[in-house]
Amino acid sequence: MTDRLRSWADVNVFIVCTLSPPNILVVVASFSVFLGGLVLWFCDLGSAAWIAVIIGFFGLGKDVLSVFVRWVTSPDVSLKPDDQAPELFSSLALSDDYLAEGYEVVPVPGRSNEYVVRSPKLDAFLRTEDYLLHENRDVLKPLVETLRRNSKVLEDALRCKYRQSWRADPPQRFMNEAKVSIATDLFSRGPITIYRGTYFHSFLTNELVNCVLESRGAHPQILYRGSQHFPTFLENDGRCLLKRLCESHMGNHIGISTVVLTSDGQLVLWRQSGGAQQSRDLLAPTGSGSCDWQDWSRLSRSASLKTLISSAMEREFREESHPLKSALRGIAIRTEILGHFRWVRRGGKPEFVGVSKIEAPFSRLQANTDEVDAPEFVQLAYPACNVEQLLSSIAKLLCNKQLSVPLWVNLICLQEALQSNSNLLTSVLAK
Repeated sequence: MTDRLRSWADVNVFIVCTLSPPNILVVVASFSVFLGGLVLWFCDLGSAAWIAVIIGFFGLGKDVLSVFVRWVTSPDVSLKPDDQAPELFSSLALSDDYLAEGYEVVPVPGRSNEYVVRSPKLDAFLRTEDYLLHENRDVLKPLVETLRRNSKVLEDALRCKYRQSWRADPPQRFMNEAKVSIATDLFSRGPITIYRGTYFHSFLTNELVNCVLESRGAHPQILYRGSQHFPTFLENDGRCLLKRLCESHMGNHIGISTVVLTSDGQLVLWRQSGGAQQSRDLLAPTGSGSCDWQDWSRLSRSASLKTLISSAMEREFREESHPLKSALRGIAIRTEILGHFRWVRRGGKPEFVGVSKIEAPFSRLQANTDEVDAPEFVQLAYPACNVEQLLSSIAKLLCNKQLSVPLWVNLICLQEALQSNSNLLTSVLAK
C-alpha cells in the first residue's frame, strides 16, 4: 500500500469508526429488512417481498451512498493559521499548582510564537526519580464525545489536512498510528496515567488550536477557530490559565526527543525533512518523534515512565539514523531522561527530552531520508569528547536560529544537567 493510499484509508477509517460512526441500529435494521425481503422473494411468498427488498435496499443505499460521497469528495474549505492564537500564547498564565512545581512559560528564542511550559526544578527531580504508570482505558471516552459534538467540521478539517499534506511540495506524511497519551501532569508525585490514543485524536485537538477552518470562495467564512478551543480557564482577573492535562480534553500523545553522543566523541543532530508535519527544515534531535503504543505493548505492565520514554527515544534514533531498519539494532545505547515540557503552540502537548550514548562512531550513522535530512552545507556533528567540549558545543548551537523547539529544550536541559555537577551523566559520557 502506498503512503498516500494508506493515508486516505487512515482518514476514512478514523471518521467512520471514531468521529462519525454510522447508526448501527439503522444499518442492521435496513440490512435485516433487505435480507428478509430477498428470502421472501426467493420463496415466492407474495408482493410483500418486493416492498421489503425496496425498503431495505434504499435504507442500505442511503447509508452506503453517504459514506461513498464522503470518501471520494473533498470539502470546499481551507486550513489557515489562526491570527488570534499568538496573542493567546503570549498571555498564557499558569495555575498555582504549576507555579508551586517551578513551571514557567518560556518563549523560544528565534522561533516566532513558540512557547514552552517547563520547570528546571521538576527536570532535576525527573533526572533522579521515576514514576509508576497506570493505564486507564476510560480516559479516551470524554475526548471522543467532545470530538463527536463537532464531527462535521472536524471531519472537514481532517480531510482538508489530508489534501493539503499531499499537495505540499514535498508531500507531507499524514498517517494515523496508535500513540501513548498522557492524562496526568508531571509534578513531584505520581503515578502517571496513560491511555491509548492516536495521532488523529491529537491532530483534531492539539494541532487545530493554532488553525482556523474557512470556507473557500469570494466571501470566506470561519467555520472553526482553533484558539477558542485552546485548553485554558479564563479567570475573573482576565488571566488565561493553562488547563492541566487531565482537564484539557486534548489528545496529548507523548512527544520524545534525544540527542546522541557517539563513541568517537561527537554530538550528532539531523535536519528535519520537508515531508514532516512539524519543524520542517530545522535542526532536530538525533531521535525525535512520538511514543508509539507498541513501545508500551512491548514492555511489561509494571514498566516505569522513564523505561517507556527511553525505549521510545532509542527506537526513534534507530529509525532516523540509518535507512536500513536493522542496521543499528545491535548497537548498545544508554539513555538518560533530561526533562519534560509542554509545547504551547500544540495545545500544551507533553514532551520529554533525553541524551543517549551509543557504542558506535559517527561514521556508522546515516540519515534515513524518509524521516530526516543531512545536507552537506549544514554542520551536524559537534565536539563532545568531554564535559567542557560538550558545553562549548551546546553554547554554539544555542546561538543557531534554526533549532526546532524540541532541540532547543533538549540542549537547555542537557546544559542544566551538566552544570548542576550531578553524577547522573557520568555513565552516559564515559567511553
